[in-house]
Amino acid sequence: MAKQVVLFHSALGLRAVEHSAARLLRADGHEVHLPDLYDGRVAADLDSGLNLMREVGWDAICDRARIAVRDLPDDTVLMGISMGAGVVGEIWKDRAAPGAVVLIHGHTSVPPTPSARTRVELHAGSNDSFVELAPWTRAAAGLDQVVWEYLGVGHFFTDPESPDYDPGAAELLWERVRAAVR
Repeated sequence: MAKQVVLFHSALGLRAVEHSAARLLRADGHEVHLPDLYDGRVAADLDSGLNLMREVGWDAICDRARIAVRDLPDDTVLMGISMGAGVVGEIWKDRAAPGAVVLIHGHTSVPPTPSARTRVELHAGSNDSFVELAPWTRAAAGLDQVVWEYLGVGHFFTDPESPDYDPGAAELLWERVRAAVR
């Protein structure tokens, strides 16, 4: 069954990796929304991306995300890559039962009263210094959650432009994500 999916980009901005992910999900028949939370600006590396994130401001980023989803159904799948996972947390707390929550290269806080029916997936590399799996797993206890740890890879292992890129791990991640969204 086709679903509505919103995919929030990383601190680097809306780039080829998000567009590629959207194409995969659209090939499965889903309607995918890619909000540009930076109004077209992108960064070449993580330090520049974090500076861009600070320049735009977290409140502005989250306001743009809320505007992007306000007309989407409550059961829209919420998906975020790295910084986008944090954005998902801001949207998730305002939605009773998203179709799924998919966090890639990042995690977020769990809302105070999440729906136990919502499937939650966290995908992270074992060498990712930004993601702490054990505390997040404890915080998400009681949810329909799956934590996928990809051994031997770093933070942006799905991004061909990143030094962390691992084609095998990236392919496996997108197979799992596609199965979760079905």
